[in-house]
Amino acid sequence: MRRPWEQVGHVEPDPILTASENIDVPEGHCPVLVLPHGIGFQKQVPDSRASGDRLSGVVPDSLLESGRAWLAISHPGQEEQLLSSHPKAAGRTLLVGDPCYDELLGSADRAASYRRALGVPDRHRLVVLSSTWGPTSLIGQDPGPAARVLAALPYDEFRSRRSSIPMSGRGTVPGRSAISWRPRWTPG
Repeated sequence: MRRPWEQVGHVEPDPILTASENIDVPEGHCPVLVLPHGIGFQKQVPDSRASGDRLSGVVPDSLLESGRAWLAISHPGQEEQLLSSHPKAAGRTLLVGDPCYDELLGSADRAASYRRALGVPDRHRLVVLSSTWGPTSLIGQDPGPAARVLAALPYDEFRSRRSSIPMSGRGTVPGRSAISWRPRWTPG
């Protein structure tokens, strides 16, 4: 059903799907499914609703207690990890699998075209380093270990690529991650 934008705020959705737990959920009865995003349930992050920190990936307790919220998990061990840090999430998880892993498996037959697109010769191995953003990330704390790993790899056997999200520079000096890593990532 199409509705004018002005009416959207007056319609109760059913359900709400979000990749962020840090949203203002409208009043009502519709269920809320928080999809996996980032590192999972093991990082303390600043709480935008109160002073102090909160567990990343977890909605406010009031939403859990209302029975509306479900936290999507990628594997059974993730539920155990979550409950050890946040027992109020008991009974509020939904095992959905790992869509990234599923995509990797499903695209295995395209590996050669991916390698060509990334400039990786046939006889070379690809090493991908990934980091989240902010001052507590690998990039934000110290890019040195990653640079040392890359420097130790023989250039005639390996190629490297960095995978980072667009927020990589947030909370740090603008462009710092690109500037500080660039010399260490060249060539290959």
